[in-house]
Amino acid sequence: MGDVSDFVYTFVFGDKNPNSLANGIEVTRPYMQNVFNKSCPDVSGLYYQSYASKVRYFANSVVLQIPWLICKAYEGDNDGLVSVTSAKWGNFRGVISGAWWSGGVDHANMVNQFFGITPGFDAPQFYVNTVADLKGRGF
Repeated sequence: MGDVSDFVYTFVFGDKNPNSLANGIEVTRPYMQNVFNKSCPDVSGLYYQSYASKVRYFANSVVLQIPWLICKAYEGDNDGLVSVTSAKWGNFRGVISGAWWSGGVDHANMVNQFFGITPGFDAPQFYVNTVADLKGRGF
């Protein structure tokens, strides 16, 4: 599975040195709780906000279908890589799920992959709005 993912990351996403196995380990609950969170504490005076996205029925990015199902069984709603519960950090701004009739918004859709086709969600405009909001908050 790791080799297949590395192939996708190389030829679809342009990653020149993919390591899907290591990436997979680094997004597990034990790694995040015992390594990442401990080595990346919140910094006083820094504003933290987060959004989550979720897949409803099927991942638009085929490569995220199996991880979505696995994560759904363990942690509930998720975007194929990150559960909604885990995504909440700082000022949680909400869950993005796209048009009511769509499959949802998966992790790749959040960064405008899948050819930018995500019913009910416009990734570039989302980031423009996020930056404008931060500017309006004085950042």
